[in-house]
Amino acid sequence: MKDLRYLAIFPLIFGIWTTIIYILKDQTYQLYWFCNINNFLMAFAIYFRKPIFVWVATVWLIIGTPLWLYEDILMADFRLHAVFVHIGSSLIGLYLIKKDNFMPRGTFIACILMGSFSQVLARIFTAPEYNVNMAHKVYPTLTEIFPSYLSYNIFNYLSFFILIVLILKGINRFILKKKWPA
Repeated sequence: MKDLRYLAIFPLIFGIWTTIIYILKDQTYQLYWFCNINNFLMAFAIYFRKPIFVWVATVWLIIGTPLWLYEDILMADFRLHAVFVHIGSSLIGLYLIKKDNFMPRGTFIACILMGSFSQVLARIFTAPEYNVNMAHKVYPTLTEIFPSYLSYNIFNYLSFFILIVLILKGINRFILKKKWPA
């Protein structure tokens, strides 16, 4: 990653662009979504040469992309800056992962911890009515399936656990052409 530090400017620009938009719209709570946090993490990781955090940010951006697309379709709210945050930063992360050609030890645990950290931040710094990162209540379309927030949160954590394993295996198999765990 030494010679590729300049790539940090792209997720940083995407993050600043997103931040300005949400400040101007008086929607700063939006900055606490997993993907916005991980976009800034990506910029930090590239600039300071921290491959484990490139992996973490990339995994969470990949997880967040279908959720973002669903929200945009559901709300009919296309946001160009969000394309760059989700797709642009994910592609940069995958490119750097391919260039480094290894998965740092502890990546899985770091991904789990980052997901928890993002949810805690959202719970502390956002109002319950925005339900950022589903940190306050069951997602509205799922209230009939989950009788309580606890059951919903357990389901989310199990789902994220499985998705993280599948994404890490997929990156190792299809990007790095290796088996994981080795």
